[in-house]
Amino acid sequence: PVASPQCLHVVLFVAQLLSLLLIVVGRCRASFPRWWYNATSQTCQRFIFGGCRGNSNNFLSEEECKKGCATGEEDRATEKGHSKNPAVGGSFPRCNGTPARPKRCLGDFFCAAPKEVGHCRASFPRWYFDTETRTCKMFIYGGCGGNKNNYIFEEHCLNQCSGNGGKRREMLRPKENIGKLEVVLAILLAVMAAILLGSMVFFFIKLCRRNQDGTLERVWSTMDDKESLMNNAYTL
Repeated sequence: PVASPQCLHVVLFVAQLLSLLLIVVGRCRASFPRWWYNATSQTCQRFIFGGCRGNSNNFLSEEECKKGCATGEEDRATEKGHSKNPAVGGSFPRCNGTPARPKRCLGDFFCAAPKEVGHCRASFPRWYFDTETRTCKMFIYGGCGGNKNNYIFEEHCLNQCSGNGGKRREMLRPKENIGKLEVVLAILLAVMAAILLGSMVFFFIKLCRRNQDGTLERVWSTMDDKESLMNNAYTL
């Protein structure tokens, strides 16, 4: 059976992700010349492979590396809608619901994932990208499990994730706007409370003055009545 175009796009997308992995020389001590794709410089570079425990970013020749991963010129051609490399041509899978190129989705796999120490109990110092502070921080990795947000060196973490903060900033803007709105509302409420308190104080002071004036008037009217009675008595 012939694979559907959607399946082919998914396979090509996974191939692109595998090609963008960091270089791994392996734990063995052999010396095999190999090639790996550097996503930062977008070039295929030579390295010495130990013979075991590598990853998929490991090619026998430079030509194989170039065929499996896009070069800088092919990337620019793809932006215009044309590519000589079938692995990066045509439409691309969706990243968060919108059509996007595989490299633009890397932040979701390699940078935006939360820190995971894994379920083993080893103690390996590693680095992960913190999307809140947009910096790389050290953590202790257990040795197995975890996710792709796991780097041996801080430089690798910065090279992979330092340019993926645009989407995160857009996600944080609503929170920042909400914070500013809360401050403005708090200030308005404080001003309204001060105005209301001042009005109440003024009202009570005015009411007390009115009561005091009424009391004085009653006192003076009583004294006037007594004086008129005494004057009438003397007159009689």
